[in-house]
Amino acid sequence: MPHTINDMTPEAALAAVQWLASMGADEGVGDVAINRFAAPATPEQAPTAKLLERKAAPSSPVMADRSADAEAAIADARKVAAACNSLSDIEEALSRFVACPLSRTATRLVFTDGLITAKLLIVGDYPGREDDETGKPFAGPEGQLLDRMIAAIGQSRETALITHLAFWRPPGGRAANEPETQMCLPFLERLIQIVRPQVILCLGEAPAQRLTGATTGMLKLRGKWGNFNDVPVIATWHPRNLIKNAGLKADAWKDLLSLKDKLDAAAAS
Repeated sequence: MPHTINDMTPEAALAAVQWLASMGADEGVGDVAINRFAAPATPEQAPTAKLLERKAAPSSPVMADRSADAEAAIADARKVAAACNSLSDIEEALSRFVACPLSRTATRLVFTDGLITAKLLIVGDYPGREDDETGKPFAGPEGQLLDRMIAAIGQSRETALITHLAFWRPPGGRAANEPETQMCLPFLERLIQIVRPQVILCLGEAPAQRLTGATTGMLKLRGKWGNFNDVPVIATWHPRNLIKNAGLKADAWKDLLSLKDKLDAAAAS
């Protein structure tokens, strides 16, 4: 009975290879079989381990450096934001805050639009392409839908203040990652402290989680009231989700009606 493929007839060897391929073994890993149960006598007999060691060794300090840089930038953001006393101060500080990687890849800073003394603050997650081009939040189709959404409850850009959790568009339109978000968050928190809105509407999961401390996803977050420093916060679907899935609009309408009730109650008190 043949023990290796070299001992087989060509026909038998071909049949064996075809069987291996059908079982999912469609990639060669070496010319010589390795006994995985036997410990190698010397490091030279463990090529896989040596390869992993060579790959892993240089990456650790690089990752540590990046983490240290991010932590330093986040700490700097907290310090800079705390020194701001107006929205103009925050905008100027952000324009000089090059420690955030997003500021070095975006076309321009996207800060706020609307009434700076508004009772309603609307917070998106990150700027889109049109926002990046104009410097205004929700400047494209998503913004047009947002305008119609808030108009349905008697609000507009003249009565509300609109901003984002991240103040620059991430490269390629991806979501802002955690370090980037944490670098921007102190400026958003300081904005809220200065504006002192009566109600905050979060569009999407990221701003709702950061402001309320929740860890659940949008299915459980939306329509539920939380708070940030005693300011009521409600989350609903981001307009981009509503454009992609019209079936979510019924949920968003319920959330907007709840928001309107909260605003009316605040105005009456």
